Amino acid sequence: MSDEKAEYNNENTYIIFFWDSIKKNRGAFLNKLYGFKSKGKKYDGLLKEMNGRRLGKSCVIIPAQHKEKFIELARKHDVSTKMMEVTREEKNFQDIRLDEIRTDAFMKEVKL
Repeated sequence: MSDEKAEYNNENTYIIFFWDSIKKNRGAFLNKLYGFKSKGKKYDGLLKEMNGRRLGKSCVIIPAQHKEKFIELARKHDVSTKMMEVTREEKNFQDIRLDEIRTDAFMKEVKL
């Protein structure tokens, strides 16, 4: 196990990703991330697979152990992304509110 993966074994560590613009294939990126419906069939997105949640426009939160999956998707679609690591005391992720998370007071830009 790599050091980075060992660092993110804590179930209370999450990554908030946000982006300003999507340079190519905007629809493909958003469909892959959020999922979509077509001809009565529903296709789940990567966000559901990672047990993540949309926080707002161009902003999602995911468990830290899935960070590389999101970065790979952003690179594939040439999306300029920033991320912030956060922790939370409670384990029930689905009820998370922004006022309940603590940031490590830094933000990193993901290099594509």
